[in-house]
Amino acid sequence: MSYHKLIVFMLFLISGSPCIVDAQSPKLVEDGKVIPRTTIVDFRIIADPAAAQHSQFWSRELAKQGYSVQIRSLQFEEKPDVSEKMSGRTRVVKLVGGLDRRGDLIFPRRHFNKNQVDDLVEWLRELKSFGAQGSPKEKPVWGLSQKQFESIFEELAKPIETDLSGKTLEECLAAMPAPETLPYRWTLEATEARKQEIEKLKFPEWQRTEGMSQGSALAIVLRHFGYGFWPSRTPKGAIELAIEPITAGRKLWPLGWELQESPDFVFGKFLKITEVNLTQAPLLDVAQAISVQTSTPVVFDTFNIRKVGIKLEETKIDHPRRKRNWSLVLTAALSQHKMTHDLRIDEAGRGFSLVKPRDAILNAMERK
Repeated sequence: MSYHKLIVFMLFLISGSPCIVDAQSPKLVEDGKVIPRTTIVDFRIIADPAAAQHSQFWSRELAKQGYSVQIRSLQFEEKPDVSEKMSGRTRVVKLVGGLDRRGDLIFPRRHFNKNQVDDLVEWLRELKSFGAQGSPKEKPVWGLSQKQFESIFEELAKPIETDLSGKTLEECLAAMPAPETLPYRWTLEATEARKQEIEKLKFPEWQRTEGMSQGSALAIVLRHFGYGFWPSRTPKGAIELAIEPITAGRKLWPLGWELQESPDFVFGKFLKITEVNLTQAPLLDVAQAISVQTSTPVVFDTFNIRKVGIKLEETKIDHPRRKRNWSLVLTAALSQHKMTHDLRIDEAGRGFSLVKPRDAILNAMERK
Protein backbone atom coordinates (compact mmCIF):
# COMPACT_ATOMS: atom_id res chain seq x y z
CA MET A 1 0.00 0.00 0.00
CA SER A 2 1.42 3.43 -0.96
CA TYR A 3 2.15 6.04 1.71
CA HIS A 4 -0.64 8.29 0.38
CA LYS A 5 -3.25 5.52 0.48
CA LEU A 6 -2.07 4.49 3.95
CA ILE A 7 -2.71 8.02 5.29
CA VAL A 8 -6.18 8.07 3.71
CA PHE A 9 -6.98 4.67 5.20
CA MET A 10 -5.81 5.76 8.69
CA LEU A 11 -7.98 8.88 8.54
CA PHE A 12 -10.92 6.73 7.50
CA LEU A 13 -10.45 4.53 10.54
CA ILE A 14 -10.18 7.53 12.86
CA SER A 15 -13.27 9.33 11.54
CA GLY A 16 -15.44 6.25 11.08
CA SER A 17 -16.63 7.87 7.85
CA PRO A 18 -16.18 7.16 4.17
CA CYS A 19 -13.24 8.72 2.43
CA ILE A 20 -13.73 10.24 -0.99
CA VAL A 21 -10.62 10.53 -3.13
CA ASP A 22 -10.23 13.31 -5.66
CA ALA A 23 -8.13 13.02 -8.77
CA GLN A 24 -4.51 14.03 -8.28
CA SER A 25 -3.38 17.37 -9.63
CA PRO A 26 0.15 18.56 -10.37
CA LYS A 27 -0.72 21.97 -8.83
CA LEU A 28 -0.21 22.40 -5.10
CA VAL A 29 -1.50 25.96 -4.55
CA GLU A 30 -4.18 28.08 -6.21
CA ASP A 31 -5.23 31.60 -5.10
CA GLY A 32 -2.94 31.21 -2.11
CA LYS A 33 -4.67 28.03 -0.89
CA VAL A 34 -3.42 24.46 -0.91
CA ILE A 35 -5.36 22.33 -3.40
CA PRO A 36 -6.71 19.23 -1.67
CA ARG A 37 -5.77 15.91 -3.21
CA THR A 38 -8.02 13.89 -0.91
CA THR A 39 -11.35 14.75 0.74
CA ILE A 40 -12.73 12.90 3.76
CA VAL A 41 -16.31 13.48 4.92
CA ASP A 42 -16.69 13.12 8.70
CA PHE A 43 -20.49 12.74 8.93
CA ARG A 44 -22.32 12.85 12.26
CA ILE A 45 -25.95 13.31 13.30
CA ILE A 46 -27.19 14.71 16.61
CA ALA A 47 -30.72 13.55 17.30
CA ASP A 48 -33.48 15.14 19.33
CA PRO A 49 -34.56 12.59 22.00
CA ALA A 50 -38.00 12.49 20.38
CA ALA A 51 -36.46 11.57 17.01
CA ALA A 52 -34.94 8.21 18.00
CA GLN A 53 -37.39 6.29 15.81
CA HIS A 54 -36.14 8.18 12.73
CA SER A 55 -32.44 7.43 13.27
CA GLN A 56 -32.64 3.95 11.75
CA PHE A 57 -34.16 5.30 8.54
CA TRP A 58 -31.32 7.72 7.86
CA SER A 59 -28.64 5.27 8.94
CA ARG A 60 -30.06 2.62 6.60
CA GLU A 61 -30.59 4.94 3.61
CA LEU A 62 -27.16 6.51 3.89
CA ALA A 63 -25.54 3.09 4.20
CA LYS A 64 -27.11 2.15 0.86
CA GLN A 65 -25.19 5.07 -0.66
CA GLY A 66 -21.92 4.07 0.98
CA TYR A 67 -21.99 6.53 3.88
CA SER A 68 -21.53 5.46 7.47
CA VAL A 69 -22.76 8.00 9.99
CA GLN A 70 -22.38 8.41 13.74
CA ILE A 71 -25.66 9.18 15.53
CA ARG A 72 -25.77 10.48 19.10
CA SER A 73 -28.15 12.36 21.40
CA LEU A 74 -28.49 16.13 21.22
CA GLN A 75 -26.68 18.23 23.84
CA PHE A 76 -27.58 21.90 24.36
CA GLU A 77 -24.16 23.17 23.30
CA GLU A 78 -24.23 21.23 20.02
CA LYS A 79 -25.67 22.46 16.76
CA PRO A 80 -25.56 21.58 13.05
CA ASP A 81 -22.32 22.59 11.38
CA VAL A 82 -20.44 22.31 8.11
CA SER A 83 -16.74 23.09 8.33
CA GLU A 84 -13.44 21.92 6.96
CA LYS A 85 -9.75 21.85 7.77
CA MET A 86 -6.63 20.91 5.85
CA SER A 87 -3.98 18.44 6.95
CA GLY A 88 -1.26 18.60 4.34
CA ARG A 89 -3.19 18.06 1.12
CA THR A 90 -6.00 16.15 2.80
CA ARG A 91 -9.23 18.10 3.30
CA VAL A 92 -11.50 16.89 6.10
CA VAL A 93 -15.09 18.14 5.83
CA LYS A 94 -16.85 17.92 9.18
CA LEU A 95 -20.59 17.53 8.62
CA VAL A 96 -22.90 17.64 11.64
CA GLY A 97 -26.62 17.31 10.99
CA GLY A 98 -29.51 17.65 13.39
CA LEU A 99 -32.36 15.15 13.36
CA ASP A 100 -35.58 16.74 14.59
CA ARG A 101 -38.68 15.06 15.97
CA ARG A 102 -40.35 15.04 12.53
CA GLY A 103 -37.48 12.99 11.12
CA ASP A 104 -36.04 15.87 9.07
CA LEU A 105 -32.28 16.17 8.73
CA ILE A 106 -31.12 19.74 9.37
CA PHE A 107 -27.89 21.50 8.39
CA PRO A 108 -26.98 25.20 8.31
CA ARG A 109 -29.13 26.69 5.54
CA ARG A 110 -30.17 23.20 4.36
CA HIS A 111 -33.04 20.90 5.24
CA PHE A 112 -33.80 17.37 4.02
CA ASN A 113 -36.91 15.29 4.71
CA LYS A 114 -37.28 11.54 4.18
CA ASN A 115 -38.34 12.05 0.57
CA GLN A 116 -35.13 13.92 -0.24
CA VAL A 117 -32.48 11.25 0.27
CA ASP A 118 -31.28 11.69 -3.32
CA ASP A 119 -30.94 15.47 -2.78
CA LEU A 120 -28.85 14.83 0.35
CA VAL A 121 -26.58 12.43 -1.54
CA GLU A 122 -26.14 14.99 -4.33
CA TRP A 123 -25.12 17.58 -1.73
CA LEU A 124 -22.62 15.14 -0.20
CA ARG A 125 -21.07 14.76 -3.66
CA GLU A 126 -20.94 18.55 -3.93
CA LEU A 127 -19.07 18.72 -0.61
CA LYS A 128 -16.63 16.17 -2.00
CA SER A 129 -15.95 18.38 -5.01
CA PHE A 130 -16.04 21.86 -3.48
CA GLY A 131 -15.50 21.38 0.26
CA ALA A 132 -17.59 22.98 3.02
CA GLN A 133 -18.38 26.10 0.96
CA GLY A 134 -20.31 24.01 -1.55
CA SER A 135 -20.82 24.86 -5.21
CA PRO A 136 -20.13 28.50 -6.20
CA LYS A 137 -23.06 28.44 -8.65
CA GLU A 138 -25.34 30.74 -6.64
CA LYS A 139 -26.99 34.09 -7.33
CA PRO A 140 -24.86 37.14 -6.58
CA VAL A 141 -25.85 39.48 -3.72
CA TRP A 142 -25.46 43.29 -3.90
CA GLY A 143 -23.86 42.81 -7.30
CA LEU A 144 -21.09 40.70 -5.77
CA SER A 145 -19.88 37.34 -6.92
CA GLN A 146 -20.60 34.43 -4.60
CA LYS A 147 -16.89 34.28 -3.73
CA GLN A 148 -16.85 37.98 -2.80
CA PHE A 149 -19.98 37.64 -0.68
CA GLU A 150 -18.65 34.60 1.15
CA SER A 151 -15.39 36.43 1.89
CA ILE A 152 -17.29 39.42 3.33
CA PHE A 153 -19.61 37.15 5.30
CA GLU A 154 -16.61 35.36 6.80
CA GLU A 155 -14.93 38.65 7.76
CA LEU A 156 -18.10 39.90 9.44
CA ALA A 157 -18.54 36.64 11.38
CA LYS A 158 -15.82 37.60 13.85
CA PRO A 159 -17.19 38.39 17.33
CA ILE A 160 -17.41 41.82 18.93
CA GLU A 161 -16.49 41.72 22.62
CA THR A 162 -16.60 45.46 23.38
CA ASP A 163 -19.34 46.92 25.60
CA LEU A 164 -20.96 49.66 23.50
CA SER A 165 -23.52 50.83 26.07
CA GLY A 166 -23.71 54.58 26.54
CA LYS A 167 -21.54 55.34 23.51
CA THR A 168 -22.30 57.75 20.66
CA LEU A 169 -22.32 56.46 17.09
CA GLU A 170 -18.76 57.70 16.52
CA GLU A 171 -17.61 55.98 19.70
CA CYS A 172 -19.38 52.74 18.72
CA LEU A 173 -17.70 52.66 15.31
CA ALA A 174 -14.32 53.41 16.88
CA ALA A 175 -14.88 50.52 19.31
CA MET A 176 -15.71 48.11 16.48
CA PRO A 177 -13.31 49.12 13.69
CA ALA A 178 -13.93 47.94 10.16
CA PRO A 179 -12.01 44.92 8.88
CA GLU A 180 -8.82 45.96 7.13
CA THR A 181 -10.17 44.88 3.74
CA LEU A 182 -13.67 46.37 4.28
CA PRO A 183 -13.39 50.04 5.29
CA TYR A 184 -16.43 52.05 6.37
CA ARG A 185 -17.59 54.76 3.98
CA TRP A 186 -20.28 57.33 4.68
CA THR A 187 -22.40 57.96 1.60
CA LEU A 188 -23.29 61.51 0.57
CA GLU A 189 -26.85 60.99 1.94
CA ALA A 190 -25.48 59.78 5.26
CA THR A 191 -23.06 62.70 5.50
CA GLU A 192 -25.90 65.16 4.88
CA ALA A 193 -28.11 63.40 7.43
CA ARG A 194 -25.38 63.67 10.04
CA LYS A 195 -25.22 67.44 9.56
CA GLN A 196 -28.93 67.73 10.32
CA GLU A 197 -28.87 65.66 13.52
CA ILE A 198 -30.04 67.60 16.56
CA GLU A 199 -30.28 64.98 19.27
CA LYS A 200 -27.09 63.12 20.18
CA LEU A 201 -28.34 59.58 20.64
CA LYS A 202 -26.36 57.07 22.64
CA PHE A 203 -26.40 53.30 22.38
CA PRO A 204 -28.63 51.97 25.20
CA GLU A 205 -27.10 50.32 28.26
CA TRP A 206 -29.66 47.49 28.01
CA GLN A 207 -28.90 46.72 24.35
CA ARG A 208 -26.09 44.17 24.60
CA THR A 209 -24.14 43.06 21.54
CA GLU A 210 -21.04 41.55 23.14
CA GLY A 211 -20.23 38.18 21.63
CA MET A 212 -22.32 38.74 18.52
CA SER A 213 -20.64 38.72 15.13
CA GLN A 214 -19.60 42.06 13.68
CA GLY A 215 -22.06 42.02 10.78
CA SER A 216 -25.20 41.67 12.88
CA ALA A 217 -23.83 43.81 15.71
CA LEU A 218 -22.94 46.61 13.27
CA ALA A 219 -26.40 46.44 11.68
CA ILE A 220 -28.08 46.62 15.12
CA VAL A 221 -25.89 49.54 16.26
CA LEU A 222 -26.30 51.57 13.08
CA ARG A 223 -30.06 50.98 13.06
CA HIS A 224 -30.41 52.47 16.53
CA PHE A 225 -29.02 55.71 15.09
CA GLY A 226 -31.12 55.55 11.91
CA TYR A 227 -28.54 54.07 9.54
CA GLY A 228 -27.66 50.81 7.86
CA PHE A 229 -24.84 49.45 5.74
CA TRP A 230 -24.28 47.35 2.67
CA PRO A 231 -21.18 46.04 0.85
CA SER A 232 -20.44 48.36 -2.06
CA ARG A 233 -18.01 47.47 -4.86
CA THR A 234 -15.87 50.38 -6.04
CA PRO A 235 -14.89 50.92 -9.72
CA LYS A 236 -11.44 49.57 -8.84
CA GLY A 237 -12.96 46.35 -7.53
CA ALA A 238 -12.42 46.98 -3.83
CA ILE A 239 -15.27 46.46 -1.35
CA GLU A 240 -16.42 49.09 1.17
CA LEU A 241 -19.09 48.97 3.84
CA ALA A 242 -21.28 51.86 2.72
CA ILE A 243 -23.23 53.53 5.55
CA GLU A 244 -26.42 55.39 4.68
CA PRO A 245 -29.74 56.46 6.21
CA ILE A 246 -32.53 53.90 6.44
CA THR A 247 -34.81 54.51 3.48
CA ALA A 248 -37.37 52.42 1.63
CA GLY A 249 -36.04 50.51 -1.34
CA ARG A 250 -32.41 50.09 -0.30
CA LYS A 251 -31.43 46.52 0.61
CA LEU A 252 -29.30 46.89 3.74
CA TRP A 253 -27.36 44.26 5.66
CA PRO A 254 -30.01 42.56 7.84
CA LEU A 255 -30.36 42.44 11.62
CA GLY A 256 -29.33 38.81 11.62
CA TRP A 257 -30.42 36.14 9.20
CA GLU A 258 -33.53 34.03 8.97
CA LEU A 259 -33.28 30.63 10.56
CA GLN A 260 -32.98 27.89 7.93
CA GLU A 261 -32.82 24.98 10.34
CA SER A 262 -34.74 23.57 13.27
CA PRO A 263 -34.54 26.02 16.22
CA ASP A 264 -33.98 23.04 18.55
CA PHE A 265 -30.36 22.89 17.41
CA VAL A 266 -29.61 26.61 17.82
CA PHE A 267 -31.81 27.79 20.69
CA GLY A 268 -31.57 24.83 23.07
CA LYS A 269 -31.84 26.61 26.44
CA PHE A 270 -34.11 29.32 25.02
CA LEU A 271 -36.63 26.64 24.09
CA LYS A 272 -36.31 24.64 27.29
CA ILE A 273 -39.56 24.46 29.29
CA THR A 274 -39.47 26.50 32.49
CA GLU A 275 -42.04 27.83 34.94
CA VAL A 276 -42.77 31.52 34.41
CA ASN A 277 -44.86 33.99 36.38
CA LEU A 278 -44.61 37.68 35.47
CA THR A 279 -46.64 40.54 36.90
CA GLN A 280 -45.88 44.04 35.66
CA ALA A 281 -42.26 43.06 35.11
CA PRO A 282 -40.11 45.60 33.25
CA LEU A 283 -39.58 44.22 29.75
CA LEU A 284 -35.93 45.28 29.63
CA ASP A 285 -35.17 43.50 32.92
CA VAL A 286 -36.87 40.33 31.68
CA ALA A 287 -34.94 40.49 28.39
CA GLN A 288 -31.67 40.87 30.28
CA ALA A 289 -32.47 37.91 32.53
CA ILE A 290 -33.42 35.71 29.56
CA SER A 291 -30.19 36.64 27.77
CA VAL A 292 -28.10 35.61 30.76
CA GLN A 293 -30.01 32.43 31.66
CA THR A 294 -30.21 31.03 28.13
CA SER A 295 -27.04 32.47 26.54
CA THR A 296 -29.36 33.79 23.83
CA PRO A 297 -29.19 37.58 23.40
CA VAL A 298 -32.52 39.40 23.29
CA VAL A 299 -32.01 42.54 21.20
CA PHE A 300 -34.38 45.25 20.01
CA ASP A 301 -35.09 46.91 16.67
CA THR A 302 -35.03 50.29 18.38
CA PHE A 303 -35.47 52.23 15.14
CA ASN A 304 -38.89 50.77 14.34
CA ILE A 305 -39.90 50.58 18.00
CA ARG A 306 -39.33 54.35 18.33
CA LYS A 307 -41.13 54.82 15.01
CA VAL A 308 -44.37 53.38 16.37
CA GLY A 309 -44.08 55.30 19.63
CA ILE A 310 -43.31 52.45 22.05
CA LYS A 311 -41.24 53.51 25.07
CA LEU A 312 -39.26 50.46 26.05
CA GLU A 313 -38.07 51.87 29.37
CA GLU A 314 -41.70 52.19 30.48
CA THR A 315 -42.94 48.87 29.06
CA LYS A 316 -44.02 46.21 31.55
CA ILE A 317 -45.24 42.73 30.75
CA ASP A 318 -47.45 40.10 32.38
CA HIS A 319 -47.57 36.35 32.02
CA PRO A 320 -49.61 33.96 34.19
CA ARG A 321 -47.88 31.19 36.11
CA ARG A 322 -47.32 28.53 33.49
CA LYS A 323 -44.68 26.15 32.20
CA ARG A 324 -43.51 27.38 28.81
CA ASN A 325 -40.34 28.04 26.90
CA TRP A 326 -39.01 31.58 26.74
CA SER A 327 -39.87 31.99 23.06
CA LEU A 328 -43.58 31.46 23.73
CA VAL A 329 -43.42 33.63 26.85
CA LEU A 330 -41.98 36.53 24.86
CA THR A 331 -44.51 36.07 22.05
CA ALA A 332 -47.43 36.22 24.49
CA ALA A 333 -46.04 39.07 26.60
CA LEU A 334 -44.95 41.25 23.68
CA SER A 335 -48.33 40.94 21.96
CA GLN A 336 -49.74 43.08 24.80
CA HIS A 337 -47.66 45.96 23.44
CA LYS A 338 -48.04 45.49 19.66
CA MET A 339 -44.66 43.77 19.41
CA THR A 340 -43.33 40.33 18.56
CA HIS A 341 -39.96 38.66 18.21
CA ASP A 342 -38.12 36.63 15.57
CA LEU A 343 -35.50 33.94 16.02
CA ARG A 344 -32.41 34.98 14.07
CA ILE A 345 -28.79 33.90 13.68
CA ASP A 346 -25.72 36.06 13.23
CA GLU A 347 -22.97 35.45 10.67
CA ALA A 348 -21.23 32.99 13.00
CA GLY A 349 -24.45 30.98 13.43
CA ARG A 350 -25.17 32.18 16.97
CA GLY A 351 -28.88 32.48 17.71
CA PHE A 352 -30.58 35.57 19.12
CA SER A 353 -34.09 36.93 19.58
CA LEU A 354 -34.99 40.15 17.73
CA VAL A 355 -37.83 42.14 19.32
CA LYS A 356 -39.69 44.40 16.90
CA PRO A 357 -43.14 45.93 16.26
CA ARG A 358 -45.66 43.64 14.58
CA ASP A 359 -45.62 43.94 10.80
CA ALA A 360 -49.33 44.90 10.76
CA ILE A 361 -48.56 47.95 12.93
CA LEU A 362 -45.73 49.12 10.67
CA ASN A 363 -47.78 48.52 7.52
CA ALA A 364 -50.68 50.52 8.93
CA MET A 365 -48.36 53.44 9.64
CA GLU A 366 -46.93 53.38 6.12
CA ARG A 367 -50.43 53.51 4.60
CA LYS A 368 -51.26 56.74 6.45
